[in-house]
Amino acid sequence: MTRFRPRSKSVVSWTVFALLLAGWFFTLRPTFLGGPASYVMVSGKSMEPRLHTGDLVVAREAPEYQVGDVVAFRIPAREAGAGSMVIHRIIGGSGADGYTVQGDNRELPDPWHPTDEDVLGRMWFLIPQAANVLTMLRSPLGIAAVAAVLVFLIIALDRSGNEEAGDADDVDEVPLGDRSGSAPSAT
Repeated sequence: MTRFRPRSKSVVSWTVFALLLAGWFFTLRPTFLGGPASYVMVSGKSMEPRLHTGDLVVAREAPEYQVGDVVAFRIPAREAGAGSMVIHRIIGGSGADGYTVQGDNRELPDPWHPTDEDVLGRMWFLIPQAANVLTMLRSPLGIAAVAAVLVFLIIALDRSGNEEAGDADDVDEVPLGDRSGSAPSAT
């Protein structure tokens, strides 16, 4: 009878991990690591009802942006709030001359006119309230909680690994005859 060996589980686990890492690398790697994704923590009411404070938006670079796209951009240099990140909808303009942008919950367009160089990306997907979780995890209490969970997992995985290794060392006992040291007799 063939037993599923702990070694096979390890190979499968590492294969799944490698595939997940490759998927992250090509689709969700942040721009500061050379990837295509920007992460925006929504703050304020300018994009309600679609986006709310505490939401996390993942934006991806696009070859071009059009009217109607929700884009994340940095406020251009020499303008009030320069360098801050904003996520609003394009309502006009061009990438070369500057887009006209406006929050969905605003009556007037923004005073900023970001160009293609200022745009970080188009909204790809939204994770509701994830920014609140990230903010909590960045606090001292959050960091301590993550560290405690990691230590627990390391200890738990180490113990389960030892139990699996112990199971693999089990050997079926074969009767050798009497314990007197004489060889088994053939009858």
